[in-house]
Formats: sequence, C-alpha cells, structure tokens
Amino acid sequence: MASPTLPTLASIVTEGLQQANESHPDSATTLRYQNEVMEQLKNEVWKACRQPKIMQTFAYGILVPGQSRYSCPTDFSSDMSAQIMFGSVIGTAQGGSTTTLIMASGSTQGFSDVIGKEIVITSGTGIASASQIIALANNSGTITLTVTPGFRVAPASGSGYMIIDQKNPIKFEHVVEEFRLARPSLVGRPSKAYPMGDEDYDEFILDCAPDNNQTYAMKFFYYGNLMKTDLNSALMSRLYLEWRNFWIQGIKAKHMMLNDDTRGPTEWGLWMQEVQKLVVTAQYGTDLHEFAQVVTDY
Repeated sequence: MASPTLPTLASIVTEGLQQANESHPDSATTLRYQNEVMEQLKNEVWKACRQPKIMQTFAYGILVPGQSRYSCPTDFSSDMSAQIMFGSVIGTAQGGSTTTLIMASGSTQGFSDVIGKEIVITSGTGIASASQIIALANNSGTITLTVTPGFRVAPASGSGYMIIDQKNPIKFEHVVEEFRLARPSLVGRPSKAYPMGDEDYDEFILDCAPDNNQTYAMKFFYYGNLMKTDLNSALMSRLYLEWRNFWIQGIKAKHMMLNDDTRGPTEWGLWMQEVQKLVVTAQYGTDLHEFAQVVTDY
C-alpha cells in the first residue's frame, strides 16, 4: 500500500480554492494564493502566537577575540538563552562531508575521547556548523569522525574544528546593567550577555570580549520568527503536514472574503477560531523533537 502524498504549498492552495468552489483557478490566481495570501495567513498566526513550540530552534556562532557585540541569529524572535562552549581538541580538518570529518594529521584521540561530544567548525568552509560525534575510525593513523544529524554545511580540507569539552551557561541581564557599570574594557571568558535593540533583541553585548587564548563557540536557544520563514522551507513543509486542514480552511475563507461570497465572514470566523485553538496547543512546553539547527557565522 502506497504512503499518502505529503501536502505541499501548491496542493494546500489547490484544495482550499476547490473547497471555496474555485475548481479551475487560472495560474495567476494560484500563484497569488501561494505567495501573497499564504503570507497573510502566516501574519495572522504570528500576531496571535509569537512562541509556537515548532518555532523553537537553536544556532551556533563562533566568537571573535576582542569582540563583545554580536547580532542575534537572523530568524531570532524571542526568549534567548545560550551556552558558551569550548574544548582542548582543536585542529584543521583534512577533509569531510555532511556526516564525516577527517581529523588533523597526527591526531591520536581514541573512541572514549570523542564519542558523544559535539564538534563545531570554527573556521573555513562550514564555519559554525556543528553536530555530535557518534563513531571514530582509525585507518593507519588517519582518524575519521562520523557525526549525526550531520553538518548543515560540510567541512572541507582546511576547515578548523573544535571538539567540545565544556559548556557554561550565559546569563542574560537587562542592557541597563551593562551601561550602569563603570569599568575598563575586559577580555576573558564571557559569562553574561545584555540583549539590546528592538523588542525582538536584534543584538547582544557580552560582559567581556573573548580572549585570544581559547576558541569559543556559543549555542543559542530561541524562538524563530515565523514571518522570516520561507514558504518553501523545510520548516514550512512540516507546518503544511501538521497544520494541513488549518491552512486549507484559511485559503478557503480568504478566497470567499476576497470575492464577497456571503459565506466568507462565517468561514473566516471559523478560521480565526482555529487560530485561537492553535495558540493553546502550540504555545506551551518544550518539545525536543521540534528543535532544528541553523548556522550563525560571525
């Protein structure tokens, strides 16, 4: 028995228009609903629910020695927490792929030294990509690490890497505290950060600039911004699957409203009721299977 076809943006729009008695829309109408109208529906969801569980995500960034001010991830919305990460095993890869990395020549690490640890690409191709080491193969002194779920961008020969040994939490405080403190510029290992910018915290300032004696990575946990999510992205594909009937009702209601169908206000009211239900079911708790990884390159 064949598996059911997964919903797509095109199939959702087509079904929504059919339910609104638009069985043969022209290509211009279909295209408008796949772009402009779906963006309008996303906006309604975003206004009602700024922190849906499915938008929980994380990103890695590589800190620059001497630099204490950084931008938030490009899709950042709210509720940031972070860890500073570092390790003693640092090297230059001899090659790699999305699921492997060939350690530097002369590496001597064994299975127990690396298995289960995170590895972060610190420079070159794939910078700020990260994953977890699950296997090690030693072929005549050439050590190849296998990672999962895979690097977002594959490392290559010349990519710097760091195997994480330690993680320390970064405490976020009000930015007023940063400007209230009278102190000389400091370098060292950051332990605090001060968000600043608009209501979504576009930037943050570390309590001290990273020193150049250690490479530091930061791992950010936050809610992504639905309005910055591309309609053809992998995340939206999941939303089409998990919220399929929700989107179809939205297309149906929007079409009736735009065409002055007398049923339009009723159908739109039903859709807005579904929006409120979505807020209740999508807003609370932390569901780890929803986490995704993005890359932040400083």
